[in-house]
Order: sequence, then structure tokens, then C-alpha cells
Amino acid sequence: MKYIQDYTARKDLIGKYGNSALMLYALQLRFNIADIHAVASDALTDGSEDKKCDLIYVDTNTGIAVVAQGYIRKDADETSLAKANKASDLNTAAAWIFTREVDEVPEQIREQVKALQSGILDGTINTIYFWYVHNLNENNNPDVKEELRTLQSSARQLVKGIYPDNDIEILAIEVGNETLEKWFNSSTKRITITESCIVDTIDQGFEISGKSWKAYVTAVSAMWLKQVYDKYQDDLFSGNPRNYLGSGK
Repeated sequence: MKYIQDYTARKDLIGKYGNSALMLYALQLRFNIADIHAVASDALTDGSEDKKCDLIYVDTNTGIAVVAQGYIRKDADETSLAKANKASDLNTAAAWIFTREVDEVPEQIREQVKALQSGILDGTINTIYFWYVHNLNENNNPDVKEELRTLQSSARQLVKGIYPDNDIEILAIEVGNETLEKWFNSSTKRITITESCIVDTIDQGFEISGKSWKAYVTAVSAMWLKQVYDKYQDDLFSGNPRNYLGSGK
């Protein structure tokens, strides 16, 4: 995997942040963050009173927040299993973030939780990701995906009950070798989808072109777009100057 070579060369992250470096690396890949060190000073929360939140990243400009739990296995091989209990720990993180008053939250994560709760209330946060970041193959332990599905469902119900007037999307994602490789490829290629697609259009539109490119402007059905997204996921948005910002944006 190419991302591993790129990551292990990031001495600026690994030397300074240790086991938290992979979470920061994933964050930088996914959201094209220029100064990850500035983000790290605010977002990293790992410690004895982190309430299972190793990282809390809040960006009101894009409407996105990330709550992450990390796990690094030193002697990882192709068959190593990611610990499922690390994924279930994110349920504890969700409970502290969404149900506790800010003054009840440990000082170590208080400012980040305050920023996230305020962002939800004033509508500047519309998508919250729960990430389990690790350096192992995602297909090795199906229990992890089951834990994350449970977390996503329970967190959505929790947020809907506490903030009934706010439209918040909750997504729980396993960020292991496969996802990190995909994000790395997206960051190094302008367009990651290389196969041809038959586009379901309204049979109307117009072509525009430049010196070495052509494009066609038309309208497509939402049903077709959903089918394509189900197949390619976020790769569909590669080549855009910014990543997908969530449905609320």
C-alpha cells in the first residue's frame, strides 16, 4: 500500500505525536488540511480523562466535526485484528459529547465539546463523523463494523432526541488500511475513477472544452446519482477543489 510509505516518511507527525499521528494523517488526507500541526494543538485530546475521545476536530467553516479513537499495532501483519472494543469505546465518547453539560465534562476535552455543542445549536455543524482509525486491514474483524453500525444508529437517535430541530448527519466509519489507501490515492490524483460510465441524462445539454479537456453540462436524475455514489462512494467527488461538505451544505 502506497499510503504506508507516505505515512512512515512523515517524521513531523510520528516523531511529535506518536500513536496519535495516524489520526492526524487521516484527517489531513480526508479534508486537505494545510497546517495539520495547528489543528493538532486544538483537536488532540488523548489522555487519562479523554472519555474515549482521542481526537475531536470541529470545523464550522465546512460544517464538519470528527470524533476519533485510534489504535496502532506495532507488529501488524495481514491477519491482525483491529480491537472491536476500541470501536465500542466511541459510544462512551458520544454520550459525553451529546448528553453532558459542558461544565461536567473533564477539562481535557471541555473546549472541544463546547465548540461542538455550540456548532450543533447554531447550525454551523451539520455532519459529525465518528472514526475508528487503525493500521490494519478493515475486512479482518467484522465485529468492528457491527460496533460502528450500532454506534451510528444510537448516536443518531441520541442527537435527534437532544436536538430535535437540528438536522445533523452522524456517520461512523472504520478508517483502516483500505480507507487510508483510498484517501491517499484521492489526494495524489485529480480524478480517481478511471473506468467509463454511461450517464443517464435528460438528452439536453452542451459541451465546453479547453486546450486539453472536454466537459458536458447537463442534468441527471437523483436516482442515477445515488446508484453511482453507492458504487464509488467519495471517489465520485475526486477532482473537486474541496471535498463533499455534507448534505446540509
